[in-house]
Amino acid sequence: MADNQMMHRERRRRSKLDPYVHLVGKLSDREVASMAGITPDGVRMYRQRHDIPPARSLRRAATPGASRSGLSGYLVTVGAGEGTADWILLASDLTEAAEKAAEALGDRAEEIESIRFLARAL
Repeated sequence: MADNQMMHRERRRRSKLDPYVHLVGKLSDREVASMAGITPDGVRMYRQRHDIPPARSLRRAATPGASRSGLSGYLVTVGAGEGTADWILLASDLTEAAEKAAEALGDRAEEIESIRFLARAL
């Protein structure tokens, strides 16, 4: 195979999805598409082309029933050992809770140990 053909195969077009590929199959196609600025079908086609199963729906499992406000309380545990801190935040679903926690914690987002559904908010 000629060198120019080898170089052509190694290069690929940059995609708006590239920065979010690690979330494909973990979040819904709709959520990843919204972050990447593409259609859910684009995410679905990528996921299927790479044999990535769809994300399980965490909304129903994490938020049983609906509240009037549409929000639920989540317990966010940060750190480990004696440096552990618990925080409560309100979000519409587990995905939003994770995004809010990561945004609020900034550089400490990697220290999130768990996010757990507590109860629906009034």
